[in-house]
Amino acid sequence: MSSKATEIAKNLPALEHPDGSPIRALVVDDEEMLKELVSMGLKMIGWDVQSAGDGPSALAIARDWRPDVLVLDIMMPGFDGLELLSRIRKFYPEVPCLFLTAKDSVALPHGEREARGLQESDS
Repeated sequence: MSSKATEIAKNLPALEHPDGSPIRALVVDDEEMLKELVSMGLKMIGWDVQSAGDGPSALAIARDWRPDVLVLDIMMPGFDGLELLSRIRKFYPEVPCLFLTAKDSVALPHGEREARGLQESDS
């Protein structure tokens, strides 16, 4: 890590669990460079990060590892990020999620938001 990046990371507020353990983030993107950039940024601030390049692999990690937060691409092989979130929320309903996408908008047909278990604040 460069000295400038180290200095920036030192000035950011620490986010951790009350017991001092790091926040666990699962980063899922089929674009390797973007996945690594996001993972590196989160590691820089002290988070524990695991990553996957597709929906099925991410689902397996989420089941075993129980991340505190998800960072998901929308368009991925296997199944998309919306489907991944829907499947994860069946066993971990309160996990927060940040979506990444190259699309300029993501429109869901009427009723599909609720069918996927999404709330208005989720999209």
